[in-house]
Parts: sequence; structure tokens; C-alpha cells
Amino acid sequence: MYGRYGSSYGRYGSSYGRYGSSYGRYGSSYGRYGSSYGRYGSSYGRYGSPYGRYGSPYGRYGSPYGRYGSPYGRYGSPYGRYGSPYGRYGSSYGRYGSSYGRYGSSYGRYGSPYGRYGSSYGRYGSSYGRYGSSYGRYGSSYGRYGSSYGRYGSSYGRYGSSYGRYGSPYGRYGSSYGRYGSSYGRYGSSYGRYGSPYGRYGSPYGRYGSSYGRYGSSYGRYGSSYGRYGSPYGRYGSPYGRYGSPYGRYGSPYGRYGSPYGRYGSPYGRYGSSYGRYGSSYGRYGSPYGRYGSPYGRYGSSYGRYGSPYGRYGSPYGRYGSSYGRYGSPYGRYGSSYGRYGSPYGRYGSSYGRYGSPYGRYGSSYGRYGSPYGRYGSSYGRYGSSYGRYGSSYGRYGSSYGRYGSSYGRYGSPYGRYGSSYGRYGSSYGRYGSSYGRYGSPYGRYGSPYGRYGSSYGRYGSPYGRYGSSYGRYGSSYGRYGSSYGRVGYRSGYGGVGYAVEGYSGKGY
Repeated sequence: MYGRYGSSYGRYGSSYGRYGSSYGRYGSSYGRYGSSYGRYGSSYGRYGSPYGRYGSPYGRYGSPYGRYGSPYGRYGSPYGRYGSPYGRYGSSYGRYGSSYGRYGSSYGRYGSPYGRYGSSYGRYGSSYGRYGSSYGRYGSSYGRYGSSYGRYGSSYGRYGSSYGRYGSPYGRYGSSYGRYGSSYGRYGSSYGRYGSPYGRYGSPYGRYGSSYGRYGSSYGRYGSSYGRYGSPYGRYGSPYGRYGSPYGRYGSPYGRYGSPYGRYGSPYGRYGSSYGRYGSSYGRYGSPYGRYGSPYGRYGSSYGRYGSPYGRYGSPYGRYGSSYGRYGSPYGRYGSSYGRYGSPYGRYGSSYGRYGSPYGRYGSSYGRYGSPYGRYGSSYGRYGSSYGRYGSSYGRYGSSYGRYGSSYGRYGSPYGRYGSSYGRYGSSYGRYGSSYGRYGSPYGRYGSPYGRYGSSYGRYGSPYGRYGSSYGRYGSSYGRYGSSYGRVGYRSGYGGVGYAVEGYSGKGY
């Protein structure tokens, strides 16, 4: 009568359900961790310290100077990364060491007063430029579109309005203040985006905090009045530049090919003839008849390719030379008035067709099985019984109760599968056998009115959150690096990256 588990308490045999305790799975009023402080058992949360993870008021690095422990930051020098007042290249002339810069020539890269192409006419060698016309590419005083009004043929341009694309005297945004509707523009301040008269970096010296800019020197990056190469002639050490000639790369007033006629040295160009490539007034084939030299073209006959008025096969009957076509017979391919099989009865030579019988394939008026009862030879069909396959008026299972032989069906009980009026778990409290559900506690899964972490302060058990400090992660009012000068730990200097947080103070960058 108690069903499957033989107990009024169902599967687990206890009024407390699966775990046999009024406190559920963990057997404690404090839930899984057995403490009012939750998982870590401390009012300070996971790290057990009012200073959070690193246990220091200075945060991770334990120093008021931050990560590098020096007032000069990472490189420990007031001159920054390169340790020199001249910066990276250690010279007042900078990277190239020349007053002429990279190429060391007063004429620049190509060492010629005429520039790259060594001609006063430039690349194309003409006073008219690339297109050889005083009108330029399109050969018209009106340019590409041949109109004094340009592409759109209107004195108002593309949009046909004196107000342009948007048809308004105020343009796209319809306001005398433009897109942002303010006399101060996008950021609504007379100081722009950064709200400071000094811009982004908050300094009259800009990003690098020095009147000498990034490299902290009046000579710029390379620290030299001669630049990178340290020579008044620059990279190539010659007033003529790279090629050492006033004529540039090719050393000739005629340029690359050394001839006033250019590459081919002839007034007739590449082929040296007024007739061009083929040297004939008749062109490539030297004949007034073209490629094949005949007024009849390729095949030299008025009849074309095959030289016959009958075409390819030279016969008025075409390819097979017969008025009967391919097979030369009035009967076609098989030469018989009866066609392929030569019989008035066709392929099988019988008036009865393929099987030669008036009864067809099986030779019987009863068909395949030769019986008036068909395949099984019985008026009762396959199973030979008026009761069909199972030979019983009760069908397959031979019982008026069907498959299970009981008026109660499969499980033989008025209570169904589990044999209890309480269903599967045999308890009025359902699966877990408790009025408190799965965890057996009025506080749910964690057994605490404070939830998972057992503290009114949440996961970390501190009113200051994860890091246990009112100063956040790094435990300092100066942020990550523990200095009002940021990451590098000082205000300004020369060269390298030795500057404090690009004009800011606080957490650095």
C-alpha cells in the first residue's frame, strides 16, 4: 500500500526528505559554509584585510611611488628613457646630423634644382605638362565637362541652389550655429573639447610640457643643427644629392636615354620608320588584301573553304552521297519495312508479346500465385483464421484488460506508477520533503538572510567593496601609481617618454 518504496515517507524514508535534516543539504542554519560570514569566514571578505587583496594602504606595489619605487618613475633618471638632455640621438643635429636634413642637399632628395625628373619642364618634358595642351587633359578651356558651369551645368553647381546641397543659408544643420547648435561648437565651451585654454594637455607647452616640444631640445629629434646625418649636405654628402650630378640620376641633360629623341633614339620612335611597326603603308601583312593576300580571303576561292559549289562534301546529296541519306536505303537504318526486328510482331515475334501466352508472365488466369485465393491460398487470408493474426477475439494479449491484464493498467495500483496518493516522492511536500523546498531553509540555497556571501556587505564583506578601501583598487588617493605625478612619477624633463601622464595627474595612463 505504500507503493514502490514501502514507506509513508517516500523514497528517503524521512519526513525531512533526502538529507534527513530540517536544515537541508548542509545541516546548518548558515547554509553551505556554516558561518554567518559566508564563504570566507571573515567580515573583511576574501582577503581578510581592511586593505583588500594586497594588504597595504599603498596598494599592489607597497610604495607611495607606485610600481617603480622612484620619484623619477620607470627609468630612474630626470632625463627619462635615454638619460641625455639631447634625447634619443644624443646630438643637437638630431637623427640625420645635418642642417640639410635627411638627404644632405640644398636641393633635397633628388639633388637637382629641377627635382626628380631633372628638367625645368618636370616629368612630362613639356611646358604644357602631361597632356601637351594649354587646355590640359580635356583640351577645352572649359575643362572636363565643356561648360563654363562645370559638371552640373548650372551656376549653382551640383544642387542647383545658391544655398548648396541642403538648400538653406545655414547649411546641413539649418542653424547659424552649425551641427551642435551652439556658438561654442561640439563641446559647448569656448575652450573646446577639453575645457581648458591650454587644450588637451592643460599646459601652455602642450603634450610634452616643454617649450622645446617632444624631444626637449631647440634642435628637435636629432639634437643637431645638421639633423640626422650630421652634415650640411645631408644623407649623401654632396650638394647634388644622391646621384652627385646636377643632371640627376642619369647624368645627362637628356635624361635616362641620353638622346633628344628619347628611348629609341629616332625621330620616328620605337620602330624607326614613318610607317610605324611594320614599315609598310599596307600595315602588318604588306598587302592591300590583308593577311591572306587574296581578294577571296583565307581560302583563295569564290567558293570559300571547300572550293566547291556543293560545300564540304562536294555532292548535291550532302555527306552520304545518296538521296536515301546515311543508310542508302528507302527503309532506313535496318533495311526492312518491319524496322529493327524484321517481324510484323516486333521484338518478341509473337502476337502474345514477350511471354508468348494469352495469360501473360505467369501463364495462369489466376495470375502469379495460381489460386483464386491469392498469395496465401485461403479465404481467411495470411493467418488462416477469422480472428486474424492472434487467433483470439481479445486480440494480441488475449485478455479483456489488454496488455497488463489488470483494470488498473500497467502498475496494477489505483495510485498509478508510484503506488501513493502523494505521487512520485510519497510526501505532501513533494520532491524535497520539506515545506521549505529544495534547500530546507526559509532562507533558500545559502541558508542566510544575507544570501550567498552571508554578509550585508555582499561578496567582499566590506562596505568598501572588492578592494576593502575607500581609495579603490590601489589603496591610494593618487590612484594606481601612488603619485600625484602619475606613472612616471615626476612633472617634466627632456627627451624620451619622461613626462608625467601627458599633462594630467592622478591615476596615470
